[in-house]
This record gives sequence, structure tokens and C-alpha cells, in this order.
Amino acid sequence: MPDLYRVEPAPSPAWAPFQVSRPVAELRAGAWLIRERWEAVAGGRSRGVFRPAHPGAHAQGIRRGTSQ
Repeated sequence: MPDLYRVEPAPSPAWAPFQVSRPVAELRAGAWLIRERWEAVAGGRSRGVFRPAHPGAHAQGIRRGTSQ
């Protein structure tokens, strides 16, 4: 099972106000989180997120290596 590492996009108006509250991969895309869709396609588990340092970092933090 491969480890998946996601890359968080830089803050942009396209993701406002959602990106301020949580990582993009933790947003819903239909019934699944974006993270869950990538895990299903790749057959792996998310182990971490690479993201740019920016003010207003995600309030809920990042769940590492979890799958729901």
C-alpha cells in the first residue's frame, strides 16, 4: 500500500473562504472527502500534507495518516 503525500495549493481567491478553515483535501467532493477519493484511486493512505506557510493557517490542523 503506497503512502500518499498531498500538496496543498497556495492561498487564492478561488478557495476562499474554504481554505481558511481546513486543508483543501479535507473538503467534500460529493459524499467523499477529496483525500478519500485520492486514497481510493491510488490504493494508498494519506500520510501528510505539504503546504505553504501562510497567515490564517488551517484552524483544525491536519490529520496525518488517518482514513475514515
